Amino acid sequence: MSNTPTGDYREGVEEHLHSLIRESGLSVTDIVLPYGGALNERIHEAADSACNSEWDVIVASSPNEDAIFAHQGGGALQDCGSMQDVKTRVAYYAYSQDLHDALGRMGDSDVGEVLGHDCCEDCGDFYDPEDHPTEAKALLALAHKEQCPECLESGEDEDD
Repeated sequence: MSNTPTGDYREGVEEHLHSLIRESGLSVTDIVLPYGGALNERIHEAADSACNSEWDVIVASSPNEDAIFAHQGGGALQDCGSMQDVKTRVAYYAYSQDLHDALGRMGDSDVGEVLGHDCCEDCGDFYDPEDHPTEAKALLALAHKEQCPECLESGEDEDD
């Protein structure tokens, strides 16, 4: 994100969110729950890390530079002992909100795509195609079908 021009800031935030999603090991359902579900802690850790090294870019580029006041109220900066405290605290809340906003713009299929998961045509659940045995992958490819391992194993097929 260093030296990211304002126009590229949103893309940088989205790329960072995508890397958090990929590294999380979470399912699509766990990620798209309100406020980031199980991803929420990782978002806050990422904001904490970014605000210390990139506060200037965040504060200059974020559309959420006032997020601290929405979350903490008017006295949010009252106990800051230095200008550095003020800068990092403002950047933390701004970047955290930027990551949450980016996640809010994503739907299930977007998160599935970032994870490299497919959506089962029968049950609608997302699954990792690597969970299929090799021979099942070949059969599904021939049938031009995307089925999760559970539906494939149970023989479910809504077309029947």
